[in-house]
Amino acid sequence: LVCFSQPLLRFIGTSLTGEEANGYATSFLTIRAISAPAVFLASASIGILRGYLDTKTPLVILAAANLVNLLLDIILIPGARMGPTGAAIATTTAEWISAIAFLGVLAGNLPSADGDLGRNQLHKQSSSDDDDAAAA
Repeated sequence: LVCFSQPLLRFIGTSLTGEEANGYATSFLTIRAISAPAVFLASASIGILRGYLDTKTPLVILAAANLVNLLLDIILIPGARMGPTGAAIATTTAEWISAIAFLGVLAGNLPSADGDLGRNQLHKQSSSDDDDAAAA
C-alpha cells in the first residue's frame, strides 16, 4: 500500500482535490497500512472462533476496540487537532488492540466471553482428564 500510495490516491481522485487533501490522504493511508496485519489477524481469529461456534467473544472484543477507537478519535481529532492523521492513529491502535486480544484468547492467555476458550478451557480440559482417570 505504501509503495503504491500515490498511484492509488490519484486513481481515487485525491490529486483533483488539491495538495492539502492529497497530503492528508497520504498520511492516512501510510498509517492505516501499518494495521494491515492486525486486520488479517482479527479476521482470521473471528473465523476460527466462529468455527468453535463462539460469536460472543468477537462481539465483545470488537465492541471494546470500537470504544477505544471512539475515545481516541475524540482525543486526537478535535483535541489534539490531528485531523485525518489522528483518525488513522486511533483506528490503527484499536485494530492492533483487537488483534492482540484475539490472539490472547486463541492462545489460552485470555478467557473467551463465555468461558469455553482460553484459561477456562484449559482448566476444564485438565478437570475432565482428572475425572476420566478417576473413573478408570
